[in-house]
Amino acid sequence: MRQRNKRLVLVLGVLALTVAVVLVVLLAGCAAGDGPAGPSGTSGPSDPEPTESATSGPVAEELVGTWVADVTFPLRIQPFLTIAANGTWFGSDGCNGVQGTWELGAGGAITTTAGPHTEIGCYGKDLPALFSDAKSVAVDGDTLTLKDATGEASATLIVGREDLLKPQA
Repeated sequence: MRQRNKRLVLVLGVLALTVAVVLVVLLAGCAAGDGPAGPSGTSGPSDPEPTESATSGPVAEELVGTWVADVTFPLRIQPFLTIAANGTWFGSDGCNGVQGTWELGAGGAITTTAGPHTEIGCYGKDLPALFSDAKSVAVDGDTLTLKDATGEASATLIVGREDLLKPQA
C-alpha cells in the first residue's frame, strides 16, 4: 500500500508540473499578443531599435520575452525560455520546468540563478541549463545568443513564435 501511495504522489507531482508548464506557455503566448511584436513586446515603425555595441552589450529590455530553439522536437511542449522584466525567468526543455533570476551587466555579462527542478529524461533542448550556465548574451534583432565562459556560443535562440510553442503532434 505504501509503495502505491508513493507512485500516486509521483504521478500527481509530474502531472502538476506539466499543467504548470502548459499554463506558462499559454500565458506567454497571450502576453505576446498578435502582430509583429519583438521579444520585449513592442512593435511599430516609430519604436527605436535598441543597438548593441561591443562595449555596452544588449540592454535588458532586449532580453525580455519568450525565446525558443529554431527547430521543433517530438514533444508535446516545445523547449522555451521566458525572460521577465522583473529579473526572473522560467524555462523548459520540453519536460522539466525551471525558474530563477537574472541580472544583465556591462558588455552583455549575465548572472543567473536556477531553482530546483525535476530531471525527467527529455529529447528537447535544455534551454534552462544553457541559460543558467551562460556567462554572457548577445542580441541581434530576433536572435538571442547565449555564450559560455570562453565567449563561445552555447545556444542561439529565436523570438518565440506561437507555432513553435504549441504542442506538436
